[in-house]
Amino acid sequence: MLDEGNTPVFPVIYPANEPRRVWDVVFKGEALNVGMLLSMKYANGVGAPGHWDTSGSDPVWVSDPPAPTRHRRYASAPPHARSQFVAQ
Repeated sequence: MLDEGNTPVFPVIYPANEPRRVWDVVFKGEALNVGMLLSMKYANGVGAPGHWDTSGSDPVWVSDPPAPTRHRRYASAPPHARSQFVAQ
């Protein structure tokens, strides 16, 4: 459920020409600021792999390890062999 954040505790007054809004989501009965959640999710960059852990009282973004790259197999090559891979 989304809410524009106009709760009686922290009322937000928007100018008529301001299209941006403060958004909250309700999680386990508590309103959480969407901007703060997105900040947590994007800490390692937009699109970085991860998932939400919702088992606790607050959702927590858990970053997944980066996927291996195809060049990773050359990391264990001996130093003299690495230059031949780079040159190709």
